Amino acid sequence: MLSRSKRPRWDETANEFDGFAVDHALDLAREFYAMYQAKDSTDLTVQVGKRRFQLHQAVVRVGSGYFRVLLSTDIGTFAGHTELADVTPEAFEAIAESLYTGRIKEITEETVFNLLDASRRLEALRVETQCIQWLQEHMSEANVLAIEEAAGLLGIPDLRLKAVRMAASRWDTVSGSDGFLALEADKLAELVSNDALAVNEREVYEAVMRWVEHDAASRRGDLSRVLGAVRLGLLPEEYLANGVAQNPLVQQCADAQAMLLSAFLSKYDQTKALAMRRREHKGLRTLYVFGGIHGRQCRHTAVRFDVSSGQWRAQALPDMIVARWHCAAAAIEGTLYVVGGADGGNRGRTLKSAQRIDPLVGSWEALPDMCDSRQGCSAAAIEGKLYVVGGANTEVLLKSAECYIPEVGLWQRLPDMSIARCSCGMASIDGKLYVVGGHVGYVDRTKKSTNTMECFDPSLGRWQTLPSMSDHRNGWGVASIDGKLYVVGGVNTEGLLNSAECFDPLLGEWQKLPPMSVKRCGCAAASIEGKLYVVGGQLSPAQALRSVECFDPSLGKWMTVSDMLLERAWCAAASV
Repeated sequence: MLSRSKRPRWDETANEFDGFAVDHALDLAREFYAMYQAKDSTDLTVQVGKRRFQLHQAVVRVGSGYFRVLLSTDIGTFAGHTELADVTPEAFEAIAESLYTGRIKEITEETVFNLLDASRRLEALRVETQCIQWLQEHMSEANVLAIEEAAGLLGIPDLRLKAVRMAASRWDTVSGSDGFLALEADKLAELVSNDALAVNEREVYEAVMRWVEHDAASRRGDLSRVLGAVRLGLLPEEYLANGVAQNPLVQQCADAQAMLLSAFLSKYDQTKALAMRRREHKGLRTLYVFGGIHGRQCRHTAVRFDVSSGQWRAQALPDMIVARWHCAAAAIEGTLYVVGGADGGNRGRTLKSAQRIDPLVGSWEALPDMCDSRQGCSAAAIEGKLYVVGGANTEVLLKSAECYIPEVGLWQRLPDMSIARCSCGMASIDGKLYVVGGHVGYVDRTKKSTNTMECFDPSLGRWQTLPSMSDHRNGWGVASIDGKLYVVGGVNTEGLLNSAECFDPLLGEWQKLPPMSVKRCGCAAASIEGKLYVVGGQLSPAQALRSVECFDPSLGKWMTVSDMLLERAWCAAASV
């Protein structure tokens, strides 16, 4: 018997199969299939339930690891007859035919789990792969919990992980479904304790309590089991006191009261707080937009766009501690940071404050002030540190740069850029910061934009000048995708821009890209799953935008995306 590694492979260019003509191999397959249908020259009988199947040993051993071992000469004399338990006749019939044809003719929602279970018992890899692909393609809010459970029972971790992540991305719908409310207590606890269930902990808690209250009489005894799977220590202290502690079911359960007390104590015990296991942010496909301005109205809200559903969600996060526009944002290991900006209309106070939030915890934390007050600054993250450069305060444009180190909670000054820049753009690529564009002063009371670029290497602690963009621009969007820097929109002395371009650090060259459909300045940009999302901006000081566009580098074209719920110019964006 040939091992898998030594088996012949197709050579499509020569139309051969390791020396055998392709059409000859196809003729053999067709002949064996015809013999199977006619029960001609079969040498293997398989009893499944009350049905008997006549097969050919030479065929089934190729597509089934189970039969390959069963029919191996190492086992000894084989009588040509075997019985299968734990496989339905219908599933085996479909798999047996696929061993001759190489595929399952039809998979439906009613048959897929039986086929998947049987294919794994029979080690029919082609069928198993086909079933998993079907489940991935047909996964939805209606069946995702059933898929997650089946994948767990059958030991298919990749499929289970995808199901958990889809459940997280559609949590509002999934946690309110009949399937969720019908889960067994142990299954619910297993689901909500999964690190990959990247959902705000308050939403997890409220879903668990809805499940309990759906049948409180019989589920009261399960409260400690399912509530123990919720990470109560990640909930804000105010919500623990005014929400969880006030729930009658929690008040009447001694175990729940003990859990609540432990959660409160963790707020004052740094060791317990650090030991609290956070949910994974991996696999999230979410864009967050912060602050901004419309007319003279400064936004203190943040909105969320989920790529899976293509929908925007208001009140995705609590309001920021300070309303701000012309600010900057970045993400470090799933935690979102918002820094600087101005706190009101055109004469607003320039801010040196900073704040952060873990979307899965859901409460803002004020950080130490930056070294400099700055609006129109840019932010990016490298190796767990937050870098902020440029901007302006009430007196001058800034060329200063600084770095926030979360582990010690301190800001550290960095070497200055070569020139002062406000409304510039910055992104990180391969451990370096790329800063480009911005306005660098005034000519006849008009902002003078630049197209220059410089790069900061934290390991060397110095700046380096790089090739300039094609267009001078300030107030534009920037993001990095697959090792390249993308810039889009903005404004210069000639007016608003819809142009876009891309810089490849390896080649040291800029490349023009197709323009956006709308000219916009004061926009924000972020990358998710290899695509560039550009949000908001303005056409004039009185006309902010809510529109969103997406650029796919693999297709080289722009696509429209659902509008934001409110107009926002000079906002900030980050993705996790």
